[in-house]
Amino acid sequence: MRPRALLDLLNHCRSVAINLRHERIEESDFRKGVAAFSADLLAEIGLEIRDVLVEAENVLYEFIGSKERMPSSDVEAILSKVSGSEQERDAFLEILLWYGVLGLVRLDGEVTYIYSVSYDLHRLLAVRQRLKESGLVYAINPAFVAGLDVEV
Repeated sequence: MRPRALLDLLNHCRSVAINLRHERIEESDFRKGVAAFSADLLAEIGLEIRDVLVEAENVLYEFIGSKERMPSSDVEAILSKVSGSEQERDAFLEILLWYGVLGLVRLDGEVTYIYSVSYDLHRLLAVRQRLKESGLVYAINPAFVAGLDVEV
């Protein structure tokens, strides 16, 4: 998602390997490193979301145990748990799209995240509007899968 994210991920993997006294980063170190990276990213993005929209402070945690790809009705149900206001739920959804937590599944199965459209939220929202006609499906960014125990 962000240029520094790859470096952060590699540092997590390296730290796991060092702590386990491995001479090289092993496959198990990568798995543990990805989980640690995902948990840290979840906390960091959660704080950024809180700074922008206080009401959405814990909205990320509502996605724990959800599926990696969900129809819009499932996402709306999750957001309904934290807000009774449709306007507020729309704001939560937009912020999740903006921070790259959620992406849009296109008809060919590819997922479009905010960084796929050069951080142009209006363009991403236009894509979402077009996809509503064919059955809108959201995807949780793979970087959050481990941190949210998402069902893949």
